Amino acid sequence: FLPDELMGNVSKLNVCNAFWRVMALAGDIGGGLLVTMPSIKELENPEVKDYVEEFYSFGSDEPTKNIMKVHKLLQNWTAGLHGVGTWHGAGPVMAQKIMLQRVINYDHEKDLVKRTLNIKDQEKKND
Repeated sequence: FLPDELMGNVSKLNVCNAFWRVMALAGDIGGGLLVTMPSIKELENPEVKDYVEEFYSFGSDEPTKNIMKVHKLLQNWTAGLHGVGTWHGAGPVMAQKIMLQRVINYDHEKDLVKRTLNIKDQEKKND
């Protein structure tokens, strides 16, 4: 088995960019609560439990603990430690772009498109 350099670098590039886009969207949806939310353990603290349940329920019928669990998941996505690993684990994005420039045979790709679209090579208009 020999890995395909082109597909490997396209995959790494997509992982870097797409995952960070998902994280940005999760942050947009969850807002600042994702990085400032109280601990779920605060629901066991008699001094603040009532406040957390009142203000963190957002008027929902869903139990506050469940809402906090969803926010904790989003927090781990958007502010978790694995984000750095995702970004740098596949190497810098520019490294994938450089490799793609090196391994793509553009003439071959153009020929594939022409054959797929049944485009015949013709003389250029200016000739």
